[in-house]
Amino acid sequence: MSKVYITSTGSYDWPVVNGLWASIIHRDFIPDKLYLLSILGGNRREVRLVRWLQAVLRGYGSNAQVKVTPLSGYGFTPTIKAIREIVTSEQDNKSEIAVDITPARKAIVAGMLLSGCNITFDHVFYLYIENLQYADHPYLMIPLCMQEHHDFMEDIGSVL
Repeated sequence: MSKVYITSTGSYDWPVVNGLWASIIHRDFIPDKLYLLSILGGNRREVRLVRWLQAVLRGYGSNAQVKVTPLSGYGFTPTIKAIREIVTSEQDNKSEIAVDITPARKAIVAGMLLSGCNITFDHVFYLYIENLQYADHPYLMIPLCMQEHHDFMEDIGSVL
């Protein structure tokens, strides 16, 4: 079974990378495919993010390619369409699907999660950082006592 990881760009670059890094370290979720929903339009920041994500993946033995899915702004509707297209395709392949909401803006998070009304995610990851002074720091430079990695699907299961 293939592991698929879906994330998005946000206000800062490091949360995009840190969410993946934490998912690998805390959940042993090393993806075979990574989708980056991006509003950056191929600019230098997007190119740098793709390189950083690939570096983390390679560091954990994954040759996964980062597939950039362009979004037209921070809109709710484009996000739902993009997520449904990705997830429908990957569910047909019987993939284990994780979506990481760590870096995304609220409208994108809402689109990611509400697109799940007709689809099921195996994991919904979120890296909580207690102090925003660390929002744009590499994962291993953020004190462990100031961060928590969650899989909301797992958390839901523990309270039901």
